[in-house]
Amino acid sequence: MKFFRAFCCMYIHTETPDLLPQEQTRGGRGDDDGREGGTTMNARLFGRLLLSLVLVGSAAAVFGFTWNESHVFNPDWHPHARFHAAQIMGIAAAASAVGLWLVWRRSAEPDVVTLAVAAAAVCFWGAEFFAFFIPGTSPSPDFADPNTFSLLGFEVYGNLFFSGVMIALSVLACLVTGAVGGRKREP
Repeated sequence: MKFFRAFCCMYIHTETPDLLPQEQTRGGRGDDDGREGGTTMNARLFGRLLLSLVLVGSAAAVFGFTWNESHVFNPDWHPHARFHAAQIMGIAAAASAVGLWLVWRRSAEPDVVTLAVAAAAVCFWGAEFFAFFIPGTSPSPDFADPNTFSLLGFEVYGNLFFSGVMIALSVLACLVTGAVGGRKREP
């Protein structure tokens, strides 16, 4: 884990100024935030950028995948099902906006923010895998033309693959920033 964080930090290290004053280093020790295994400001910035990508991508993807004739405007769908599809679009847009605000606002506990925002994204996209196992559901809106592609010899649903990528980016943001991964915490 330490190697992974060091590798990522090595490639994103730049001479950029600190973004948020409360995250400036303590004790004048350079890149360290005063804790063992501290997070560089560039790692924190990279984590914020990853989470921002997830949040903006989430809102855009949900609208792109849902605001069309296969979902919200599908005449074969019951009006109540279309209502819930539109509701999910509103939830995704609102949650993404709140997440972006949390990620970029000043915080005395940036690790908590990173974990909370990443956890919300993981829960949202993880729900697609939950829905996959409900009898009578399908990740494909059209049985005749499923949205699958071949990956390493397996047929993979595009929307489930996208969900997995969003989950992986959220987890990566936590690992890079040090919000998870066994870093020693102050009491």
